[in-house]
Amino acid sequence: VCQQLGYLRGIAVGSAYFGFGSGDIVYDDVQCTGSEMTLLECPASTDNNCFHNEDAGVVCANTTLACTTNGIVYLTGGSTGSEGTVQLCYNNEWGTVCDNLWDDVDAAVVCRQLGYFNGTAVGAAYFGFGSGEIVFNDVQCSGSETSLLHCSATTTDHNCNHLKAAGVICVNATTPCINGDVYLAGESGSEGTVQLCYNNEWGTVCDNGWTGKDADVVCRQLGYLRGTAVSLSYFGVGTGDIVLDDVQCTGEELTLLQCPASTDHNCTHNKDAGVICVCRNGDVNLTGGSTGSEGTVQLCYNNEWGTVCDNGWSSKDADVVCRQLGYLRGTAVSLSYFGVGTGDIVLDNVQCTGEEQTLLQCTTSTDHNCNHIEDAGVICVNTTSMSCTNGSVYLTGGSSESEGTVQLCYNNEFGTVCDDLWDGNDASVVCKMLGYSSGTAVSFAHFGVGSGDIVLDNVQCTGEELTLLDCPAITDHNCNHIEDAGVICEKSIPCARNGDVYLTGGTSENEGTVQLC
Repeated sequence: VCQQLGYLRGIAVGSAYFGFGSGDIVYDDVQCTGSEMTLLECPASTDNNCFHNEDAGVVCANTTLACTTNGIVYLTGGSTGSEGTVQLCYNNEWGTVCDNLWDDVDAAVVCRQLGYFNGTAVGAAYFGFGSGEIVFNDVQCSGSETSLLHCSATTTDHNCNHLKAAGVICVNATTPCINGDVYLAGESGSEGTVQLCYNNEWGTVCDNGWTGKDADVVCRQLGYLRGTAVSLSYFGVGTGDIVLDDVQCTGEELTLLQCPASTDHNCTHNKDAGVICVCRNGDVNLTGGSTGSEGTVQLCYNNEWGTVCDNGWSSKDADVVCRQLGYLRGTAVSLSYFGVGTGDIVLDNVQCTGEEQTLLQCTTSTDHNCNHIEDAGVICVNTTSMSCTNGSVYLTGGSSESEGTVQLCYNNEFGTVCDDLWDGNDASVVCKMLGYSSGTAVSFAHFGVGSGDIVLDNVQCTGEELTLLDCPAITDHNCNHIEDAGVICEKSIPCARNGDVYLTGGTSENEGTVQLC
């Protein structure tokens, strides 16, 4: 495919990685040798048992870095050179690393190889799939290694695929910081070794005289209510010089630099001070969303952050959470839609009336049989700027105005459509309403969950209707928002010559879902 488009090579991706394509599925079980001139020259079947969530895609490239020395690394897919999926040279071939056991210690080794100060680990192909074989798994660095190849790892047996490609975000030691800023080096943002910006360089604090009052100041800087002091590099040694010792905060200061302290010390990094920041019972925050108004619900319970199981999770529950955060209302999402949260699962079977001030005032259970793939989430909104005339539609969540989750005005309120029986005829009606020639139906909240109630289900358009409300449908349903229907609208591109290909859905012209004429 990539050679047809003028590129040197390509990486195969599946599972509609760049979104669903349009039209019928015309090829299956493709088995190219790599020397063919077009995809139609490859052995393949025209019979298939596939759906569009199995649409094949490619990432095309012209060049690659030379893999001349085993152990060298580079990063791909990031928005800057300091972040990306890790590519490791192993047996003189570039490959990727599986994210099993991948952590910040491993990331720091990679980043130091690349000339950076430190690194944060990311998994689940956060920056996209890499290329080549998966060559490393279960990496366990101590942090002192000069190369990833020096770390303990397995190289043969793994149960990974490229959806689990490991990546890093590197931080440069020469990047100036703002005096007085703090962050915590640890496995979560709420606890870790204290890193303090002093003279525009990150450093650590010695634990002589380190108390809860000092920890309170640090934690309030980070948005928490209070903190617990820990010593003797409890979370591991920090980085940079030791910049403060004998800190004596009253607990009322706004920053650690306002506290009496000494810059002279006789400490080593095995005395780096740390904190555990705690929350206020009933507080909520959201994690994993693309904005602050959406995400997995984190609830403070017994002064520890935890998650909520999605059994019985509804928009009334979401309304309570969102109003706690200053929004007007909310939409409930389930099945860890924004990713799994952190901490224990602290509530289940939440049943709010919608009038409560906090989630802890709702009827709930603390016993559960859940795991974190059932973490509840919300999408909070204040208003909608769209004019709602019964039958009008607009699309949300797509990368362009021609695609997205369908929002339908029903009874003068915008809501969503359940994807039961949702097909191309239904999508075409929506797209024609929006000025396009045709449309492809997508399901399972492909472009994200919408907002408002689910107002239609079992839609069965012929394709000739003028609005979605003209189509047979029911208003009773057994759906939730992870079944929100969406569309991909298109103005026809001529399919004039069999064998022509183009790519759709990628962020640049050299990647996307393969469309074959």
